[in-house]
Amino acid sequence: MAAHDETGERPQSRAELLASAEALRAAGEPEERWLPLVERGLALSGARRDIPWARLALMRPPPMQELFSGRIYAGRWLGPDAEALRILRESPSEDEYARTLWVYERRSIAETRALLERARAWRSPEAVLRGVSVAAETLQYYHGLYREAHAALETLLALSEEFGSREEQAKALIRLALVRIPLGELPLALGTAARAREMVESFGAGHMLYEHAGTTKGGDMYPGPSMDANFAMYLERDWREVARHWEAAVAIREPGGSPVYVIEAGMAAQAWARAGEPARSRALLDALTPILSRLEPWDWACNGAVGRATHAIWELGAAEYAAAYRGFALRLVAEPEVGDWNASSNELSVACMAALLGDAAEAREYFERARVTLHASGQHALRVAVDLYEAQALERAGSAETGRMRALIEAVIARARQTGMEGWEERAREVASRAGLALRFD
Repeated sequence: MAAHDETGERPQSRAELLASAEALRAAGEPEERWLPLVERGLALSGARRDIPWARLALMRPPPMQELFSGRIYAGRWLGPDAEALRILRESPSEDEYARTLWVYERRSIAETRALLERARAWRSPEAVLRGVSVAAETLQYYHGLYREAHAALETLLALSEEFGSREEQAKALIRLALVRIPLGELPLALGTAARAREMVESFGAGHMLYEHAGTTKGGDMYPGPSMDANFAMYLERDWREVARHWEAAVAIREPGGSPVYVIEAGMAAQAWARAGEPARSRALLDALTPILSRLEPWDWACNGAVGRATHAIWELGAAEYAAAYRGFALRLVAEPEVGDWNASSNELSVACMAALLGDAAEAREYFERARVTLHASGQHALRVAVDLYEAQALERAGSAETGRMRALIEAVIARARQTGMEGWEERAREVASRAGLALRFD
């Protein structure tokens, strides 16, 4: 235990144990170095349920419900100790309240907006940054409110610069890049990504930049392969390399599983489908599907996993999965607090699965609903997928609506040129060629 204290002396009191454990965790030390101190402090607490006990209790990795299937060790977030949460949230200290915030927690849109306003009014830099970070990420991934997320992330970046927190600056830049590209701001997104990469590299090799506030698992690999893999949907980058990256990420086993593995599995399945490896994509879909059947729509990353998996299913034309994923997507649509994960659309998922099931009327309804939702949220770049997929649905069905098919394909080409997404123009032209359509761009 002497290694836990620079003086070589073992911390003895709860206060010493708590201070040492928090300092080690803040310095990015591995869990095995500071978790024994937490456990000693909890043992010393006995039956006492006070703020030191609550802070120690919340340093324990929150329990997960392991959801294992095939090669995927996913986990459902069960939340930390409820009594510890209550004690710290009832404390007058904003720092204590901020310790209770995680992105995995279920929140309504109103609660997330209220958290953002509350955090911006706090005085403690650490509390402000954690509160704004959690609110911004929740707006982005959980609620799918991209314009609001962008504004919150710009606030986070400005506050991080003001408070001198380089790690929070780096994370704000990473997330800004990932928000700006679906907003259709490709040059700005790429410039932001370059700034993020430069800042992360300045921390030195081996530095762990944890992705989510309050977590000490899933060291953030951004802004290298992970960011490139997120951009692949828009820029048509090396899908084979993307697939290898996410499949390797899913293979890392964490105790209790990880909530993010379902989205990573979905992205790997999509990437293998785009890389022309249907068997590898199907293997991941076969493992992912039973896990998704056990998740609720509000579970973290469920929306993204369904969205990315349905991209894979659509690419494969794999109608055998369509009924299950139509059901998953309809449950997401019915949950008003859950929006679209980056590069996905709940309504688009329904439309594609309905088309694979031969329900042209439902497919058309949900393609149109997807356009409305994406316009409202700001995910303008994803409109290329809506228009292309609807054109593909008409082409696959042998539809006589050649005028509509042509209009959809030309809309994809126009938007791809406007946003710099050249790969989508190539995909649109392939559909036009198969359908024998002459385009005004020819």
